[in-house]
Amino acid sequence: MPLVKNLTHFRTRKPLEINGSIAIVGNSDLLSGLSLGEEIDKHDHVFRFNLASLDEQYHDAIGKKSDFFLLSQNITTYQYPHPEPLQTHLKNICRKYKIICYQGHTENVLQFNKRPYLMTPSVDSINLIFYKILGHMKWAFSARNQPRNGIKLLAYLLDAGFKPDLYGFDLSDRGNNAHYYDNEIQTEGQQQGHKPSIEFKLLNELKEKGLINVY
Repeated sequence: MPLVKNLTHFRTRKPLEINGSIAIVGNSDLLSGLSLGEEIDKHDHVFRFNLASLDEQYHDAIGKKSDFFLLSQNITTYQYPHPEPLQTHLKNICRKYKIICYQGHTENVLQFNKRPYLMTPSVDSINLIFYKILGHMKWAFSARNQPRNGIKLLAYLLDAGFKPDLYGFDLSDRGNNAHYYDNEIQTEGQQQGHKPSIEFKLLNELKEKGLINVY
């Protein structure tokens, strides 16, 4: 069974072992106009992010199955506790699903989930994975411009030998790229912060080379 080396169990320190088909479901508002829920739910493993809503009103678009939620440092630490009803939503996610969070950012998660998995990412390790896969560093990230959660998870799953199916990932800047469940616009920082423009190029090349499926 493949090992995802950079996702390790909080207590046992063993790498995540999974097998079968994988859906990585981003939070793009593009999902709102599609009916991909049934297709997503057919996967053996479904990964989602942060405070993504699984309310019934979204089931047709994004499905209702989830195995893992990957939570950013903002969600687990910097913006914690969240205003209601988001705080209750976070608690419910932690109690119901397997959680992946960042090493050093477990304190608040452990109140509601005693067995999270830890992501131990470094920009260098992510760049190296994509270099091994693509043979170049044209889309390299920096410490000031780290990739978003979905790109980090994708790198580690590709490194483990998976070909994930991606849903709700933007492949270009539409000027109003938002979440399907709220009106937060995904912007690009000028000096530091995430660089979606790099991620778009990376995802498009991975798709063109048949390394991922994007829906």
